[in-house]
Amino acid sequence: MENPQLSPGPLDDNELKQLKKRSPITYIMVFLVIAAMGVIGFFMFRSGVEEEARWDEYDRAMELPVEQRVVKMREIAKGGSAHQVRLQAILELRDRRDAGSVPVLIEALPEAGEIRRAAAQALAAIGSPAADAAREALHTALAETDETDRTWVAWAMAVIGDARCFDALLEEFRSGRLQRVDGYDSMVVARVAGKDKLVSLASHEDKAVRQFVAIQLGEIGGPEVVEPLIRLLGDREADVVKAAAASLGRTGDPRVGEPLVATLQAKPDLRDALLGEIRTAVGAPGLGQVLSRSSDPRMRYDIVNMLAELHDPRSNDLLWSELGRTGEDVPRNRNLLIKTMIEAGDARVVPALIERLRSDDDDTQTNAVDALGSLRAPEGIEPLVGMIKAKRGRPAAIIRALGRLGNGNEEVGKLVLPFVRSDDIGAASWALGRMKYEPAIRELTKILKRPRDIDYSTPEVENETSYRNRLECLIGLQEFGQMASGAAAEVMKVIDDTTDEPRLREQAGITLGYVLGDDQLEKVVEKVRQADLDPRTRALYVQALWQRRTHETADLLVSLLEGGPLPQELSAQVAVAIGEAADPALDVRLAALLANDAVKRTAAFAILLSGSPNAIDQVLELFKNDSESLDVTQQRYTTFEPFLTQEAFTSGRIFRRVRAADQLRHGEAARTWAWDRMVERLKAGWADGPDGLYPHEIRALLAQAVRDSADNRGVAADVLVGMGESGVLLALQAEGGAIREMVRAAEHRASSAASGDEERRR
Repeated sequence: MENPQLSPGPLDDNELKQLKKRSPITYIMVFLVIAAMGVIGFFMFRSGVEEEARWDEYDRAMELPVEQRVVKMREIAKGGSAHQVRLQAILELRDRRDAGSVPVLIEALPEAGEIRRAAAQALAAIGSPAADAAREALHTALAETDETDRTWVAWAMAVIGDARCFDALLEEFRSGRLQRVDGYDSMVVARVAGKDKLVSLASHEDKAVRQFVAIQLGEIGGPEVVEPLIRLLGDREADVVKAAAASLGRTGDPRVGEPLVATLQAKPDLRDALLGEIRTAVGAPGLGQVLSRSSDPRMRYDIVNMLAELHDPRSNDLLWSELGRTGEDVPRNRNLLIKTMIEAGDARVVPALIERLRSDDDDTQTNAVDALGSLRAPEGIEPLVGMIKAKRGRPAAIIRALGRLGNGNEEVGKLVLPFVRSDDIGAASWALGRMKYEPAIRELTKILKRPRDIDYSTPEVENETSYRNRLECLIGLQEFGQMASGAAAEVMKVIDDTTDEPRLREQAGITLGYVLGDDQLEKVVEKVRQADLDPRTRALYVQALWQRRTHETADLLVSLLEGGPLPQELSAQVAVAIGEAADPALDVRLAALLANDAVKRTAAFAILLSGSPNAIDQVLELFKNDSESLDVTQQRYTTFEPFLTQEAFTSGRIFRRVRAADQLRHGEAARTWAWDRMVERLKAGWADGPDGLYPHEIRALLAQAVRDSADNRGVAADVLVGMGESGVLLALQAEGGAIREMVRAAEHRASSAASGDEERRR
């Protein structure tokens, strides 16, 4: 509703006269107002034009190589540019951690608001020693800030080690703003605070301050912090107690076990929360402090269960000690301990497993059989052979276990060989191949030959049985590798026979890749080149090249793509063979093929598998404009089973592929399916594949890459974060130094990406 005092009404005659009397002055005033508005409009127009020009300058700078880009951004960040353009330039310098921009950032600190905040963020990102020159400018700015800027200015001071920010940091922590800072690290705060200052605040009346003290003392560590932290365990506030418990667990001091157990017993309502806090902050060492001191079977079970889920490599000795004091009278605890040690690959549990082979419970016995195989414990051979001879247990499970244990063992090979003529042919063929028992090759090759009297086009039980037996022989020969090159000719017969069982021919293509001898390669290459060959047969020969990860093989297949469209049946197989080679020398040629409508989908799949870093942007552009290519590539990628072997890691092939998937998920459309697929398969392992790895072996290889591989440590840390391997990550962080920083950076990237995803969903 309008205010009546402000609403204009009709003018009467007197008012009109008065208006006429004032007209000359009014005209002048109106003229002046219009002129002023014109001047203002002119300057606004000119300002808008200038700002647009600055944005154009910014956009051009963003297209430059990083080294040239940061130089241009420093110029834009200086005074004179439009406010928003300067702000974006400073944020770009922050993201690039550009040490050369420190003088420009110092000049920006006196400007309150967004500019100061962005400059402080950039200085914090650059860190010490490069940003040390900003100490006084930051200190001056801190005195002038309000709560909008104070968090970032104080944090930047903390990062470069200026203790004068402590009071401001404490206030920001109490408000909850400090903990929300991107890249927040309590170790940084602890270094600024110092032990003596923190201990003096341990009895502060404010709960938030006591919680702050408990957290920071844990970061400082050392024997001197134990007593203050034990006192904080008795705090009346649950958050303080949880922080103190986590910090005590981190110290590794033998004095902390009993107080932690006492607190857990005295405060049963906090038990799960306290254990969870210790698990999250410390991992195995902290939980071990409680485990070793507790006599409560339920609490011990819960802690072992946490250790099982953590996959912390530091758990192994704790679990071994716990197994030593956990008898058969607590079967639930003992079963969980043994299962957890098996999954961790700890062979010290083998005697307990051998004892379980005597169990009358079928599941207990079979689980022990499987575990002996997975641990590759040679001590298991004799009792497993005894079970086969005595006809105890499940033969298939025992045979598979012996396959993992009996490499080169003639006695075991002779014992298993007759089973290829039994219902257990699958287990026997695989085991004989895995143990490399050479006499079995001839027997498997005989069974592989197609029976003359069977027509696989008719669905009969006899046909299915024949197919299954021959399939198992192919899988067994595959395990032999090139040792079975003498069987390659028979495998090729299966591929060449277009009337043979289609599923069998598919496996024959895969098996041929493993058994193919170097002297037989040219014959396969000729089949691949043979344009008039049945397309399906030709595709199976391409499949045989998947295990030939050489430049020559990949070059041949890229040349085929460059020569024009291939039959649809060959498309995915060609892409996998090129992708498995992961040859950087072919990256440019693959990228060029994305412009060829006839082969662009094959090229896109090959690029993602090979991890061609310079071609990913072009793949993203293809997916943006061609939804069908996106759908086809996604379907192929997410159904392909990666070969997870030791060689795949040591060659760097897996890391190239994961890095490409990472580029895809961080592209404009944030497509995560390639990343999700790789993380899923790495977490699951590939233990039954030729030379395949167990999950614990993959975790160890990724952790080793974080430690030792300059090229791959960042992406390895990202994968461990993606897999949710918090125990492995905690163990790596405990090693300190650059490894700790690498892990924290990976966790920060994941957190930032999750925040971005949430923002996009909103």
